[in-house]
Amino acid sequence: MKTKLLCIAICLITFSPEKCGAVSLGITFHYASSGQTDQALLDMVCQMNRNYRESGINTDVNFYINEIRRNICANCTTKSQYLNNSPKNRDNINVYLLGYPNAYDRANDVIFLNGIQSNVLTHEVGHLLGLLHPSGNNNPGMPLNCSGCQDPGDPDCCADTQTGTSGYWMNQGATSGVWTICQKNKMQSCIAGRPWNLPALNTGALHAGPYSHQIPYDILTVPSGTPPPHNAPMTWSYPSSSCPNNILPDFVEMEVITQCPPSSPDHSYITTTNSITVPHSIDVSRGVKEIRFTYHYPTTTQVNTFIRYYNILGWNFCTSPHPNSKPGKSTNVNNVFNDDLYFNVTSFGGQLNITNKGYNKIIIYNLNGVAVGKEQLVGGNNIIDVSSLPKGYYIIKAHGSKSCVTRKFIK
Repeated sequence: MKTKLLCIAICLITFSPEKCGAVSLGITFHYASSGQTDQALLDMVCQMNRNYRESGINTDVNFYINEIRRNICANCTTKSQYLNNSPKNRDNINVYLLGYPNAYDRANDVIFLNGIQSNVLTHEVGHLLGLLHPSGNNNPGMPLNCSGCQDPGDPDCCADTQTGTSGYWMNQGATSGVWTICQKNKMQSCIAGRPWNLPALNTGALHAGPYSHQIPYDILTVPSGTPPPHNAPMTWSYPSSSCPNNILPDFVEMEVITQCPPSSPDHSYITTTNSITVPHSIDVSRGVKEIRFTYHYPTTTQVNTFIRYYNILGWNFCTSPHPNSKPGKSTNVNNVFNDDLYFNVTSFGGQLNITNKGYNKIIIYNLNGVAVGKEQLVGGNNIIDVSSLPKGYYIIKAHGSKSCVTRKFIK
């Protein structure tokens, strides 16, 4: 029977096969002087990653530097002027290092940080991801699309935290601490509910323990000239020894999506490097729309993958095939990194309609992180009865032998 399906918004986060539920979040740093170095920012994020993975439990939340904006607004004197001069990246966590007191600014959904302080940033990002102080002395949490409560007996709505002044990362003024299962679930639900565009993030390198896999900060520098050179250097920065036991990738695969149309034989091409310590040449003659990075780590099958967007126009526009081109490569963000895997969900009334390729089961969670349903999948079309579930928002995690993805639906 032909049924009219209701299109729904889905959270475009792709999870790793080893750590279903893990997600990487980009950070955009804004600062007004040249006093902060890229190295200091990388070391701070490296330590914050360790705080989120090795403090009590592994929260399965990973952070990387997506953008650094330097020397913003030399004449600005107020927060609003800075925010207008350097608008936030709406798909990132935005951190303004401007000398103001440390705080999560709920009204603008940004963080103000007074200097390089990894532990303070750990705490304030917790607020941005929907967490409150367990002691209830302030309630800056519950940002965009994140639920919370004001129960005086349990101010942060987590029964596994206690009122007090020490022990948890979310205690006011905390410089160390642990996370709890409830706090992890609330952060994951908040990430899934935010209006971020997180295309094809696949973050398998999220281990708890005395080490941490890191995503380097990549920089593509396009040379000037008329005409410009065909090649541009790609360089990487990464944490120093001041953040101990971090593991860097030893192999990087990059799929360059050019400015050529999808039907063009030059739509995308693959380039690789075995070292991030020396520059790598990127062919920019066809323009660059985005680059899909896959970082492989030594002595493990773990990978980190993400997309960096560019707007580099070409001057030899789609005239001849690149030696490593991939003709007709799909740009569907639901299926960016593996043509053999596909998962799509639509919702109508009391049932889910799932088009599946490459996954064998789903688990349905409510926004409190509680599993409320489990079903096996077959290849092709699947109809799942969810009529017994109360109305509201739900998260689906689909598991396969090679991958794990998540989607959100509304009943």
